[in-house]
Amino acid sequence: MNNPIGNGRPMSAPIPPLVDFSDSIGPMVVKELRQGLRTRAFTWAFLFIQALLLLFMLSGFSETNDSRNTAGSFWLLLELALLIVMPFRGLNALHTEVRLNTMELISLTRMSAWRITVGKWLALVSQSVLLAIAVMPYIVLRYFFGGMNVIEELVLLFVVIGLSALLTALMVGLSVVSNFLIRCFFTVPVVISIFSFMGGSIALVTGGSGGPRFNLGGWVWLWAIPTAIFLGYYLLGMAASRIASQAVNYVTIRRVAGFIVFVVSVVLAHLQSTPGYLFLPFFFFTLLGLDALSEHPATVQSVYLPFRRSALTRPLEYLLAPGWFSGTYFVLLLAAILGIAGVVLPDVWSDSGTESMGLVLGFTASALLPLAIMLLSRPGHPQPIVSYCLITIFMGSVSAVIFRFVEDGDIAPIAWLAMILPPVATFVTINHSVEPRDMLTAQGFLVVTILLSVAVVIRKWGKVRTAMEQAQREDLVP
Repeated sequence: MNNPIGNGRPMSAPIPPLVDFSDSIGPMVVKELRQGLRTRAFTWAFLFIQALLLLFMLSGFSETNDSRNTAGSFWLLLELALLIVMPFRGLNALHTEVRLNTMELISLTRMSAWRITVGKWLALVSQSVLLAIAVMPYIVLRYFFGGMNVIEELVLLFVVIGLSALLTALMVGLSVVSNFLIRCFFTVPVVISIFSFMGGSIALVTGGSGGPRFNLGGWVWLWAIPTAIFLGYYLLGMAASRIASQAVNYVTIRRVAGFIVFVVSVVLAHLQSTPGYLFLPFFFFTLLGLDALSEHPATVQSVYLPFRRSALTRPLEYLLAPGWFSGTYFVLLLAAILGIAGVVLPDVWSDSGTESMGLVLGFTASALLPLAIMLLSRPGHPQPIVSYCLITIFMGSVSAVIFRFVEDGDIAPIAWLAMILPPVATFVTINHSVEPRDMLTAQGFLVVTILLSVAVVIRKWGKVRTAMEQAQREDLVP
């Protein structure tokens, strides 16, 4: 029975205090946040940064009223935490689950591989944002003591948080790779780039010369922000597809999105009419090629059924189905788009169309040859991305050494033999190390390499398809 109060309405029950996460938050995010906030890495990083920032602030304000003297120390600590400590915690995000064989237990909760991957990423990014919010009082203090450009430093803060989220997506994506060498190969250049960015940004806020400005113009921000968002999505999608069941197809939607972004990057590069903008389509070509050529074909027939419903959708199976077979045709399609762009607008590439075709053929052959070697040597590796990347790294390293001798002319009698390696022919084209007529010979080597690689892929796919059909017939026999 309710007890009435002054106006005759019943007394409502008191609202319980908020002691746990809301039910609207995903269970994987809650699980990872609970574990992450209790780890020593986050706790000590949080306390260490707070103590050092307080020390730097007190020492800086006791000497001068200009907060620029403490800006370098402030941003150095913040960027070390947001760009190094927090993102690199994601290197073991999925690898630990795979190594401890707990992925099957997690899958019993009916959470998809995408939700698992995004949940781990969101938990790490949330901790980074929490760390960034915790240092906001020091920004306010520096503002009241003067010598601070508020707009510039706020833009820098949002750039650092965005880069932290992107780096976390990269580390979570790399966490599915079991090989330590491959993870180091991708993380070392990232660390070098991070420290380069840190040096420029610290020079910016301390008033030094040479620091990068963030008033880059509307066009740069217009493609930089969507590119970062797409990269984060794509890297997380790569990780999700490699821990998902073969009956789940994450590849098709990712390739469609990658194809659209690739075409847009080609169009923007040619609209700008600047060779420097060609870096973007070639970067996407490398990323999409690495992803498409380093996955086993699905052995579950239900994955291919949506492509076989009509005559119009059946050709899409050769471009969008999971696996290295369709990935080969997908890479050839991307190369054809780049080749057409080079022929239509050769001035964006060079003074002639020879260099454009040489670059396209070089990148295509460099992507397909490691796949052919992998299919001939280790076709049944449980993680084809490991074999593919190891072959690519070895081939690139050997080509870099050979190219130094070819460029110096020390091994001229066997210089053309080195053109069998596609990266050597690509380096020769980029650096104009040979005469234009000799570039045609180098491109001939590249065409032969592409044709032989495609022949190996078709032959191996015929064996895989025969094995799949035989297994299906055995399943149908009572």
